[in-house]
Amino acid sequence: MKYTILLFLTCLVTLSSDCSSLDHDAMAVEWLIVGAGPAGIATIGVLIDLGIEPNKMAWLDPDFNVGRMGAHYQNVPGNSRIAEFVYFVNACNIFKECSSPELDALRATQDLTKFENLLAIIKPLKSITDFLLTKLHGVHSTLVTLNFSDDVWHAGTANNQVIHAHHVILATGSRPRTLDYEEQKVIPLDIALDPDNLALLLTPQDIVGIVGGAHSAILLLKYLSTMQVKHVFNFYRTPIIYAINMGTWTLYSDVGIKGTVAEWAKNVLEKNPPENLTRIKSDDELLQRVLPVCSRVIYAIGYERNPLPAINGNEPIMEYDAHSGLIAPRLFGIGIAFPEERITPIGSTQLCIGFDCFMQYAQKQVPAWMQESPVLKTRSTYQMNVFKKVQSLFSVYLL
Repeated sequence: MKYTILLFLTCLVTLSSDCSSLDHDAMAVEWLIVGAGPAGIATIGVLIDLGIEPNKMAWLDPDFNVGRMGAHYQNVPGNSRIAEFVYFVNACNIFKECSSPELDALRATQDLTKFENLLAIIKPLKSITDFLLTKLHGVHSTLVTLNFSDDVWHAGTANNQVIHAHHVILATGSRPRTLDYEEQKVIPLDIALDPDNLALLLTPQDIVGIVGGAHSAILLLKYLSTMQVKHVFNFYRTPIIYAINMGTWTLYSDVGIKGTVAEWAKNVLEKNPPENLTRIKSDDELLQRVLPVCSRVIYAIGYERNPLPAINGNEPIMEYDAHSGLIAPRLFGIGIAFPEERITPIGSTQLCIGFDCFMQYAQKQVPAWMQESPVLKTRSTYQMNVFKKVQSLFSVYLL
């Protein structure tokens, strides 16, 4: 009998040990924020300002280097004035506790009307990021699974960690869109937007095709106007749209070109374009016929949401409420991947994208996400019931 009891106890110890090893990489928090670009930084700042204790938050990002902007766009001219950068870094009380040479220099800027390269805001935001990481749980990885069960979100990471969270905020960013073409001819937009990198990849014999007609495409034309290339073809479908300052708001702020790029387009591209530049209003047939003439091609046709995992293995996230940020029960989106839709004073709709937009949206919506306002609660209850009905159909991988 005593041997049976001993064997039973041994099994219990072994089972307990196995369970412990399975769960040793799990983390339970109240809030999980995915993404460390400007929108993720704004969200963290607002949450802390509203009284959420940092030890109840986890922040998930592979690099914590101010997102795609920090990785690729330091030498890209900003289309926001310095005033917008200063507003952002001063918008949260927790940010004001952070100091660094770059951050202090930005705050001390006298001429708030000028445009600077994005490096002027990237370095200060990196300082704020490093400061915030001393206060909360930073997880250097990517989101690979997202499941909902037992009224809790379970986020799996690429390094096999599981984060259990009551609320999840996706500030996951976007990436440049592309088209199917000969891969060896394509220069990725992330690389091309840095003029120093672009110059290294081109020769005087190159014929360069720029596909697109919005801000990034016009910026590339501006770069190429000072580089030695044989010819430049710009394939576009809509005329150039300029952002228009209406005093208290900006018309076409989401699709219109701004800053130094807009000045160049008005004064050079429209009045006295380079001799080796040909702009072609194109369709698919014309694009396929003329594009092969080009030795290098750059697609500047906008951005698309970075890939996200399915919820409970069902389907990738596609829909969200563009006014509240609601995706699913206590799952919200913010930033360029989930921009706010605003009604302008003239009744049109436009997406609000930019440093000021992300901060204002966070300051407006995060309190509602915390309190689960009646509208959000009603929508969440409906979506919760849908989740419960279909949950048994999917494999839920939990530790």
